[in-house]
This record gives sequence, C-alpha cells and structure tokens, in this order.
Amino acid sequence: DVKTLRVMIAQRDRYIHDATAAGNRINNILTRFGFTVGRNGSVVKDRSIRDIVEDQISDNPSEIKGLCPIQIPMEVRIVLREEYRKYDLFTSHAEECKAKIFEKARSMEWETDTGTLPGSEMIRILSTAPQIGQLTAVIWLARVITPRRFRNAKALSAYCGLDPSLKISAGKVTSTVMRSGNKALHKALNMSAHRLIHRHNEMFGIWGYNLQQQTGKKKKAANAVARKLSVAMYYMMKTGTEFTYDNYHSIRNIDVFDIPVEDLVMINHDFKRYIRILKENDINTTVDLATAYITCSLGSCHGLGKKFFGLLKDFLDHHVTYKEMYDEIQANLNNKEVNCQ
Repeated sequence: DVKTLRVMIAQRDRYIHDATAAGNRINNILTRFGFTVGRNGSVVKDRSIRDIVEDQISDNPSEIKGLCPIQIPMEVRIVLREEYRKYDLFTSHAEECKAKIFEKARSMEWETDTGTLPGSEMIRILSTAPQIGQLTAVIWLARVITPRRFRNAKALSAYCGLDPSLKISAGKVTSTVMRSGNKALHKALNMSAHRLIHRHNEMFGIWGYNLQQQTGKKKKAANAVARKLSVAMYYMMKTGTEFTYDNYHSIRNIDVFDIPVEDLVMINHDFKRYIRILKENDINTTVDLATAYITCSLGSCHGLGKKFFGLLKDFLDHHVTYKEMYDEIQANLNNKEVNCQ
C-alpha cells in the first residue's frame, strides 16, 4: 500500500512538472515576440492575463493598448495553443491523481506508538501543525510510514535532511552542512517553513522571521523552522494527538553572569560601539542580551551587524572565561582604590 501511494505521488509530481514546463514555454515564446504580459502574473494561472494571451493567439486577435503592435505569427499561435492544451491536460491529470492519493491514504491504517489510526484521522491530526496541508501530511505518511522506524525525533529530522552536520576546527564550530536526506520531505517541509516565515503571525513563524532578520540568511531560517515542524510531526504521529504550542519554550535556560552591558567594554573594547544601540532597545544587562539573542529578537535592532553577532556568540560560548576576566579586572580596580586611599 505504501509503495502504491508513493508511485501515485510521484505520478502527480510528474504531471505538475510537465504542466510547469508547458507554462514556462508559453511565457518564453511570448517574450521572444515582444509580449511581456507574463511580468504582471502567470500566463497560465492568472485568468485575466491568460484571457489576453488567448485572444492574441486566436484567429482574429484584438487590438489591445499597451501590447506589442506586431501580431504573433500564425505558426507560433498554433504552438502556443498546443502548449495551453498540454498545460490544461497535465493540470487536470494532476488534480485527478491528487484525489486518488487522498482516497488511498485515507483508506489505510497508520501506526502510532501504541496502536493504529484510520488514515482520515491521522491526516487530520498532522494537518493541525502550522502551515501543514493535507497533501504535505500524506507525503509525510508515505515517506515516514511509522514513527517506530526512528529511534528519536533527531533521527527523523536527519532523514528529512534537516539535521546539520557540524564542521569543527580547534574545538570551534566553523560551519554547518545540511545532510541530503529525503528530497520529497525536505522540499515539502521547507515550503511550509517559508510560508510560516513570510506570514510570521505565530510562534514558529515569528521565531523564524526573527532568525532570518538576525542572521540575514533566509535558507538557514527556513531549515531551522522546517526542523521544528519535523520534530512536532514526529511526536504528533507517535502519540496520535493534535499540534499544540503548550510544551514549547521560546527561551531556553540562560547561563551567563549578569552585569550591565556597558561593562562588557572593560573585557572587550569592540563592544563599545554597540552599547548605545543596545540600551536604546531596552537591553541593559548581559542576561537581557542573551535572552534577546536566543529568542532571535535582535534582528529588529538596527545597527547590529555581522561583527556584533560574532562578538556576542564568542561571549555566549566563552562566558566562563569572560567572567574570570571581569572578576580579575574588578579585583584590580578595587586594589587601586585601596592603594589610593
């Protein structure tokens, strides 16, 4: 049953691919002949633009202001009509295939950690995750099959290609490389993550949007959000329960020593240029700073660039060393005061 479902999903993907190719060819041919209507919307999906194109490739095209005054050659019109026919045919096949995919998935039983659930109920449960539609839920089921295949959520994230491998040099993480994983799951979860970040109207989306603003890396933020979705869906499928934010904590435990942010300059003078910006954004202590970094809310603070985040990451990674340096500086200052007295 699972293999059958996978073949049906692959066939729908092929229809979508062929329909997209036909649409792209239509736009490419129109552009060659000076018709740039495709820049205002899709020449196949946007009804108003498609009506204009179909009028121009008919036997008696109308004169429309703003379009290329030279008519499309008759031979080319025949080619464009054929491409439109192919697009409609492949799109229709894709919709029919999609309906059969849902019918097949709903008729199957899917395992949880303690038993099984009907397909219709499992799809409904998975679809309660943020920006996860029914088709994405079915793709998930067809590839994951059962949560018992994976020893934990991290293993499943790796299977989805969302668990980064770390490159370490001299005890420091120098870069991360995403594993290849399952392409279908990786693509589906990343598309959902991009929609969450674009809308940023709930916890995952807000967190991802702030991460994107803070790092300037859209792909990295999408992968991070997609990983959260994969972990959430793993536990949803494992327990057979709907998605909820109740067990999520947006801030992890912060283990940094608490001093005014201006005192960071005593340890590392490079922090000096950023103190004013931090205090203008109500970040007055190192705990405030660490909290803002972990919740990815520093992206809204204008003037904090790549160099600042490098300094901050170094402080968070070596806060014990920073504390020892700070204590030593404070002790020296106290000794000087005593000597002066």
